[in-house]
Amino acid sequence: MLYVKRFVESYGLKVGKIHGGFFCYCLKNPIVKNIFVVGCAAGQTLPLTGEAIKRSIHFGLLCGETIQDILDKKITIREGQERYKKETLKHRRGYEILLDEQKELPKTPKWKVGLMLKLLRIKPISNTIIKEYEKI
Repeated sequence: MLYVKRFVESYGLKVGKIHGGFFCYCLKNPIVKNIFVVGCAAGQTLPLTGEAIKRSIHFGLLCGETIQDILDKKITIREGQERYKKETLKHRRGYEILLDEQKELPKTPKWKVGLMLKLLRIKPISNTIIKEYEKI
């Protein structure tokens, strides 16, 4: 909070009441009432990191390609919905892992968090973690 206060005050402003702090991270059905949804509307924000842009772009491209195939009559709307849903929800396990980690982090002693961060600075470890993270 101190960093936020310093940042805001550097612009001659005062910190007001903080609100929000929630993001949708519950990967869910990306078809709502026959409408294709992407990003926060489909719960595609990653738990733990809050990363949303990469996921929105990835699923947005997939959604756009699927809709184009429907418009080009290569597939039916039902086939498109099923394809988009299947491709999106196959990432569910990765989301669950990150959510489990997110739930454990507040319970983890600071010294363990510090140790984990030090370990993540080791290139072979961080490279492996990044490769797995990018698969989600």
